[in-house]
Amino acid sequence: MTHAHKGSRPWAAATREAQGEPTVPSSSPGETIDCLYTVAETAGLLRLSESKVWQLIHKGKLDSLKIGWSRRVPASAIEQFIRDGVAAEQAAGGAVA
Repeated sequence: MTHAHKGSRPWAAATREAQGEPTVPSSSPGETIDCLYTVAETAGLLRLSESKVWQLIHKGKLDSLKIGWSRRVPASAIEQFIRDGVAAEQAAGGAVA
């Protein structure tokens, strides 16, 4: 699965809406189920190495779940990681576009 990075906000590609990827309807009306990404896909979305994504997961900075022998990262966890990073930059007085 490849992901195009568009516009001046490459991190926005991590959201389902920015990628135009479908969400999966849940059994409850109006709710959707998160899309799940592999560590490699997550690394591509965040433009980080797989090793760095594993570090973030092990440090508890990026939520994930284990399915059998596989590790998956929910889209909402990627979005939260980005929001937390933007908030930290703003709190530190850094410029965020």
